Amino acid sequence: MHEDPTVTEAFDVPPASVQPRLRSSVLPQYSFRTVVIGTTLLALAAFVFRQSMFGAVWAQALVFASAVILCCFIGFAMLFLIAWVPALIGRDSWEDVSKGNPFADGQLPPQLLPPTEQKL
Repeated sequence: MHEDPTVTEAFDVPPASVQPRLRSSVLPQYSFRTVVIGTTLLALAAFVFRQSMFGAVWAQALVFASAVILCCFIGFAMLFLIAWVPALIGRDSWEDVSKGNPFADGQLPPQLLPPTEQKL
């Protein structure tokens, strides 16, 4: 038997009486798997931190390495913001891009030092 594709598509469309389900723009939607993975990772981090408080050297090293990585991330984010905020403030959307561009007219810029012929 050959099935008509229009018939199977009709089952995928809800009836007109059903309101469409809209995604919430206020709260993010997480799947159950994401919540379980996040909870497991936080439990492992808490376990390692607790072991470091009890004096386990491996846990202290792991906590220290994690703290260094976190501090580097925060520092790099701050450096990015220090560079990004003035760039946003000083940006002129109507600035002529070709102004001061030596390649705007399709010519090479003047050479400061003339080329010399190389002897073979």
